[in-house]
Amino acid sequence: DSMSSLAEMMPAAGQIGTGDSFMHRNSADSREQMLKNNGGTAASEAAVELGLKWIAAHQLPDGSWDLNHQAGLGRFRQSPNPGQPEGKFGATGLALLPFLGKGYTHQEGKYQATVRNGLAYLIRNIKPEGMNGGSYMDARGIMYSHAICTICLCEAFGMTKDPKLREPAVAALRYIVYAQDPIGGGWRYQPQQAGDTSAVGWQLMALKSGSMMG
Repeated sequence: DSMSSLAEMMPAAGQIGTGDSFMHRNSADSREQMLKNNGGTAASEAAVELGLKWIAAHQLPDGSWDLNHQAGLGRFRQSPNPGQPEGKFGATGLALLPFLGKGYTHQEGKYQATVRNGLAYLIRNIKPEGMNGGSYMDARGIMYSHAICTICLCEAFGMTKDPKLREPAVAALRYIVYAQDPIGGGWRYQPQQAGDTSAVGWQLMALKSGSMMG
């Protein structure tokens, strides 16, 4: 299938590092110590949980989220100031990252189903780009959406070592390598355009997440 050709480009498992940089999130003791070291409080943690509850309530039936948070059915869809539609990749990546940051994955925590369905949406909908990897470009988010989804997949793989995540994560990283401006070294909205600082920042964050996952 389309993902099989991407698998052929993957480095062997023995050629990558251990990717333990995200593992501190999996330990309640480590997270508690990080909170103490960085100003976290019971009130801030409660606020995070309320935010995650809001995000989970806005997940769509296919596992994705939409930048327009009034999209879809349900009593939670009436929050004011909805965003713009046509940005499901970027919205899905942004929605999943806070769960991962809190230590919730598709294998651990009370939001396993939410995270699992979101990751499944990303795995299922990556766009194979031949030797250039796989893309999460969409009409609204373009290279921004791609980088956000890449970070999400890298963090989820780094935290769980789930082999189903490794292939799309590496494919997405390869697309960032392909999309770099060959002259100036930056990234912009479309592949190989001259750089823009915000787009560059997101791609570098994604590449760093890839390095951290091994």
